[in-house]
Amino acid sequence: MIDGRLYNIDAERAILGSCLIDPNAILRVMGKLKPADFYSEPHRHIWAAMIELTRDGVPIDHLLLTDRLRAHGVLDDIGGVAYLIRLVEETPSAAFVEHYAEIVVDKAKRRRLMWATSAIAQYAVDDGATEPLAKAIGTLLSLEDNADEKLIRPGDARKRYLDLLALRRERGGIVGIPTGFVDLDAMLGGMRPGSLIVLGGRPGMGKTTLAECIADNVADGGGGVLFASLEMPVEQLLDRRIARQTGIPVASIERGYENEKVARAAKALEGRPIYYLDDSGLTTDGLLAHAFQLRAAGKVDLIVVDYLQLLNDTVDRRADETLRITYISRRLKMIARKLNVPVLALSQLNRAVEMRQDRRPTLADLRQSGAIEQDADAVILAYRESYYDPDCDHDITDLIIAKNRVLGRTGTVKLLFRRERGDFVDVAKEGEEDVPFAD
Repeated sequence: MIDGRLYNIDAERAILGSCLIDPNAILRVMGKLKPADFYSEPHRHIWAAMIELTRDGVPIDHLLLTDRLRAHGVLDDIGGVAYLIRLVEETPSAAFVEHYAEIVVDKAKRRRLMWATSAIAQYAVDDGATEPLAKAIGTLLSLEDNADEKLIRPGDARKRYLDLLALRRERGGIVGIPTGFVDLDAMLGGMRPGSLIVLGGRPGMGKTTLAECIADNVADGGGGVLFASLEMPVEQLLDRRIARQTGIPVASIERGYENEKVARAAKALEGRPIYYLDDSGLTTDGLLAHAFQLRAAGKVDLIVVDYLQLLNDTVDRRADETLRITYISRRLKMIARKLNVPVLALSQLNRAVEMRQDRRPTLADLRQSGAIEQDADAVILAYRESYYDPDCDHDITDLIIAKNRVLGRTGTVKLLFRRERGDFVDVAKEGEEDVPFAD
């Protein structure tokens, strides 16, 4: 049985009674109080119905509330009309509804804290309990939410904007974390904290390779990267990384070729802050749990997900794939905002691209969900002509900036794909030698 100090039934009744006495009272508290914050299940039903009425523009009174509860099939569960009348009779005034709401929210947070700490304790003795830990950490993170702190007052807005202007002057307009590619950074303004950046492309366009290069560049600049690999084993990613660092073809490294350069590059892996998540069953809850731990320790500045459609979140057994991808997209955006780091999420494109004469992708080709386009702050679509045309005499990859919510700049950035090295460089760097572990 739950500790009586973790709920306050009288405060819950007072909130509901206040809203029945004064229909405008709900407007003062509905932004900070959710149905799940109520301990009593009947009270959760009543509050949910009150919120529905308010959002529908319908005033709250006994008759309309009764009809809504009856429509949901819960009128008898809450005690019927008699209980609604009792709520009014026991509430002398609606003047203190905000105070009552603070009490209920505080008790709800304490219950969630109790659940989360219990789940973490269970994780400590259960070797297979990974998902409860992820959910527990997500719950702990949600306890930090404070509606008052989200309200930016005029003086704070002024200071924040002046700081932004100073940062722009200092970095030449690159406010976010640089990708390491000059033209791409000029177009995006860097990868901004809290933003969701989607990198889409058909198989063979080099999405993973480009994401790896961006991760390398961020790490070279001292930033921490969490790289969630759902498609490729980490060992394969490391082979490719060593190839980029040494200039030795990845095929040679995979066949066992080794020399002093490979040994030095392998040793240097420890000093570059890239953390890999090698979990083909990863969910957004699991991603949040790991990212939160690293972020709290100041060790992550960028999250990479390769790729979005492979995350194993389930919404409902009856839900189709579009709803599942919509849920994942919204969760990735939430993670970016919650942790205040950019999330670079790779995405597959529809096969319809292959059926067209012009195979350059568009936003409409994002696979399974328009929500990806809606949630993303920037959408980059990769296209390499040489993949389709064997007579093409170059390996230039077009990065089509199809959406750019922050700066509004769209267009095409060109990068050179160096096939033998398995990396990308700015076209202007073609022919330059930049092998860190050269002899």
